[in-house]
Amino acid sequence: MMPNSGISVFTQNSSSDYLREGSAKKIKFKLRADAVVQKVDDAYIIKYRQGKQSTYLKMAGGFEDVIFALQQGTSIDELTKLIGGKKGFPVIEVVYRLMSHGILDGWENPPRQTSSRIRKSLLSVTEFRLFQFHPDGFLSWLYDKMRLRILFSPFFVIPVFILSTFMFIILCQQGVFTHSVISAANSNGTFFIVFYLSIALGIFIHEIAHALTCKHYGREVPSMGLLLLLFVPAGFSDVSDSYLLDKRKRIAVLLAGPLVSMFLGIWVGAFWLFSAKGTYFGELAHLLAIVAFCSTLFSLNPLLKFDGYYLLQELVGTTNLRSKSFFFLKSSISRIFSTKLSTKKEGKKLSPQKGLIYISYGIFSLAFTGCFLFFVIQKWGGYIYDIILFLLGK
Repeated sequence: MMPNSGISVFTQNSSSDYLREGSAKKIKFKLRADAVVQKVDDAYIIKYRQGKQSTYLKMAGGFEDVIFALQQGTSIDELTKLIGGKKGFPVIEVVYRLMSHGILDGWENPPRQTSSRIRKSLLSVTEFRLFQFHPDGFLSWLYDKMRLRILFSPFFVIPVFILSTFMFIILCQQGVFTHSVISAANSNGTFFIVFYLSIALGIFIHEIAHALTCKHYGREVPSMGLLLLLFVPAGFSDVSDSYLLDKRKRIAVLLAGPLVSMFLGIWVGAFWLFSAKGTYFGELAHLLAIVAFCSTLFSLNPLLKFDGYYLLQELVGTTNLRSKSFFFLKSSISRIFSTKLSTKKEGKKLSPQKGLIYISYGIFSLAFTGCFLFFVIQKWGGYIYDIILFLLGK
């Protein structure tokens, strides 16, 4: 999977009355020196640091004049004169929003967003990072020294894809999914040790594929590691820097992991197909092939925050789909029952198509997450409880 630091999207916001005062309008504001601005597709991405983590803010193309002026340093009065021809342009709201993200210098006590941190802490109950490390230097060395650029060449990718497709068809015809696993392997304790170590290696290769593809396109990978998502072990690689790539390259980064896992499953399955049935390594290859195929399909599931979720975001042209869908679903239900939930976060009115996407995704994602949690707790609740006690030292 590929969890990352996420990307915020600019929306008009109120609570900026103090910026309308005469003295405040003359204060010089300037983008932080470490903020990186880059045009991606039809929008602008601002990359900046929050502590040790990089954060990304997406702004629509109509804000380019404001961004360029703030890079040089300007005041609200000067901005108003600069874009005076654009009626209704939210100059104060733009400045306030950038201040709340901590991107602007010039205000002694700028506002800070706290709601996103609160939401993150509530959602993190189902996402717990076990450990992580900084792999960027190692990945750069690996990519250059091993000359891995060839792996991204069409002369390598196309033949491998064609051969793997033919082998996959053959495996399906030979019943790789239906052939029974010989129970004799259960008597050998080392079998399952090797099996689980092989799965761990497969997860590592999956995440390395994401990371190396990101490095291939010149972006950084600040962290990789292992986490528990809904109490299920999973790897992660932070490829948030791919937000600075165009859409085609972002999709390539997202697809790299599932494709490599699928290719591994195919060729491990080929080993099973041509090996003697019932042997130690034959059974191991059979199990690993099934696990690789199933984990690939699971990672492409868009209802949890695996690779398929981020691919769906690219296809529908939105960001933070899960949180937006839950908020939109909650506010829609609240409007039906006439509660006083504020809907200021929605910003401009959504199109019917966008609203349908949010409602549909919110309902299906909540239903799937609930069912999946119930299944995990029912099957492995006792083991999870023992692990938690062990981690707590009890």
